[in-house]
Amino acid sequence: MITSFCIDWHNWGEITPVYHVATETTNVFRRKRLLTTGQYNDIGNAFITASISLSQEKCDYLFSLIDTIVSEASGKDYMQKICDGYYWRLLIRHSDKHVQIIEGTTIAPNTAYELELAIRDILHSEAYMGRPHLFGI
Repeated sequence: MITSFCIDWHNWGEITPVYHVATETTNVFRRKRLLTTGQYNDIGNAFITASISLSQEKCDYLFSLIDTIVSEASGKDYMQKICDGYYWRLLIRHSDKHVQIIEGTTIAPNTAYELELAIRDILHSEAYMGRPHLFGI
């Protein structure tokens, strides 16, 4: 069983001014029913962070999307050679302590975009002021 997942997004642009988002980290924890997110500049200063409690239904929906992503991404490579752009990494923790990593650049599993939209909707409903960058849509 998947217990938590983390989506790291990185701007791989050649120049990232200190006032631009360089990284974003979003975590979802099943047992705590908690979503945390933060956007940071190149030197690690936070622009905006949030910690949101999830209903059981929303939490179950997010983890069902992760299950679909895992099966969809099996054996596929989402890393494209790019000189400028972004990179994402999905780190999935299982109850047996094993960790699975799916990563990519300009493309992602189809369900990843559905997951990004679901997380954006949750953040928007909680008056989150940032614009999430999870898989780059």
